[in-house]
Amino acid sequence: MGPPLPLPLSPKGGEGERLCAKFVPGKAVVLRGGADAALIGTGETVVQCLLAAHAAQLQGVNCRVISVHTIKPLDQEVILQAGSECGAVLVAEEHSVH
Repeated sequence: MGPPLPLPLSPKGGEGERLCAKFVPGKAVVLRGGADAALIGTGETVVQCLLAAHAAQLQGVNCRVISVHTIKPLDQEVILQAGSECGAVLVAEEHSVH
């Protein structure tokens, strides 16, 4: 296993910065800017989205990462904006059944 990857946590994609966002039900947070693709995650999948965005950046693909805190209500505005501004939209899910 290699060294840990830095996780860019700012809307501008700057590594080493920290994003402090107030939790607001129904409001997603853009953790990283990008226009080639948007990676949308909730809960633990957000970290996987950040890691995937970092790996993609090394290949020249600029990914936006969106953390969706709540599914109901859903922040449709941020998701639709990503769909209109990015070349692709991918959603990471855990598919856990309770």
